[in-house]
Amino acid sequence: MPPGRSSPPPYLASADKPLHAEQIRLLFRFSLVGYLATLLVVLILGAILWEDLSRPALFAWFIAVAMVAIGRYLIYKAFIQGNPPDDDMSLWEGRFIAGTVLAGLCWMMLGTLLLPDSARLAQRLSVVMLVTLLMTGAVAYYAPHRYVYKITVFLGLVPLAATLRATGDRTPILALTANAFAEDRKLCLEAGMDDHLVKPLEPERLRAALARWTNRELRAKVA
Repeated sequence: MPPGRSSPPPYLASADKPLHAEQIRLLFRFSLVGYLATLLVVLILGAILWEDLSRPALFAWFIAVAMVAIGRYLIYKAFIQGNPPDDDMSLWEGRFIAGTVLAGLCWMMLGTLLLPDSARLAQRLSVVMLVTLLMTGAVAYYAPHRYVYKITVFLGLVPLAATLRATGDRTPILALTANAFAEDRKLCLEAGMDDHLVKPLEPERLRAALARWTNRELRAKVA
């Protein structure tokens, strides 16, 4: 084996390597949406939690999550510009998974140790909503890989759901994804989501889900 090239993962021993290589290429191409969404969410969170930025832990989190997002984007650029051959895909796959784990750990910290307390309900719900949207969105654009989207969901959402349950906060969490398969619904529910909705989102389905989890009819207009 040429130096600098990693051996293929065990599960590829009898698999179609060109197919695996194409899956990794799709994963990198789709991931650009995730990086842009992450930076947008970080900016929104900065505005929401502006008064809390004096806390060293929260300020360090903003620096860390921004650096991880930028680092992952640089890896993406190197991959797209380098157009590596199929034999190098395992190496790039490992880099992508490592970045996914680091990003998941950052969002796990925000959803647990750094989550605003229940006394600041508006900030708390805003953080929960933004993290949930970002993590469930990852299910769609990380779908080409068999593990990456699961890592994102279980690092980013399971600790958040556990924190909300442990503190007695029963604000319903509705997952919104582009995938309509039963496996995707099961994954979201196992991750702690209360319900699962599929894009394109229809107002009637949203009203029904909100009424189901708030135990009352919603008369407000849903745009």
